[in-house]
Amino acid sequence: MDARTRKRLPVLPVPVRSVDQRRKATVLAAAREAAPGEMFTAASQNNASY
Repeated sequence: MDARTRKRLPVLPVPVRSVDQRRKATVLAAAREAAPGEMFTAASQNNASY
């Protein structure tokens, strides 16, 4: 494994967590705008509204 990779590996959870939080916020915002039972699209993915 490259030394730069080993050095940066411990901080990988930080950007992963940030991306996950943004994705969840995008899906939640789209779901809130959808009527109950209506399909909605968020982040280029179709989702079922519950």
